[in-house]
Amino acid sequence: MELNLLALETSSSRCGVALLRAVDGRLAVSTREHEGSQEHAERLLPMANELLAASGLAPSALHAVAFGQGPGGFTGLRVACGVAQGMGLGLGIPVLPVVSHQAVAAQVADATPSDAIVVALDARMNEVYLAVYRPVAAREGEGGWEALQPPLLIAAAEVVPWTEHHLPVWSAQAGHGLNLVLAGDAWDAYAADMPHPAAWRRAVE
Repeated sequence: MELNLLALETSSSRCGVALLRAVDGRLAVSTREHEGSQEHAERLLPMANELLAASGLAPSALHAVAFGQGPGGFTGLRVACGVAQGMGLGLGIPVLPVVSHQAVAAQVADATPSDAIVVALDARMNEVYLAVYRPVAAREGEGGWEALQPPLLIAAAEVVPWTEHHLPVWSAQAGHGLNLVLAGDAWDAYAADMPHPAAWRRAVE
């Protein structure tokens, strides 16, 4: 069995394309990235074509196309959504919207159900798009995600106290204490506004 899925991400200043290939139970992921929010519209489709060509695939070999639905800048989101819809319509394949924060959380290596992954993405103007996820065991042995906090817009200076206030609630919801794991570009972009306790660890993505 073979599955080829193309993913497009333009919700931040970085434009990204990923190709997931599953062949007989073996997974392979290849990516292309470009930094520069003003160039998403110019770079996205050529990057996708480059990635497919490097993998020896024609667009017709794709089974689905996914795109990051944000939250994020409207202009950037519109680029990925438009390209994904165009490819889906032209190729007759499903178009799959993905919450950008959950995609970031999924990149955290070795996350366990005892972790709460606090994803903070730069929203500019000293604001942050914040969401919190916990990996959980799903049916049939596959991993899933519990959204402890869906994406919201918050001032960078409020992120740490807000998180400290809600941690007991999330722990009660999980039924045990949680370790906080920090992911996303806002932890670097607003480091001065978001000083966090030493026990909160940065993710290895």
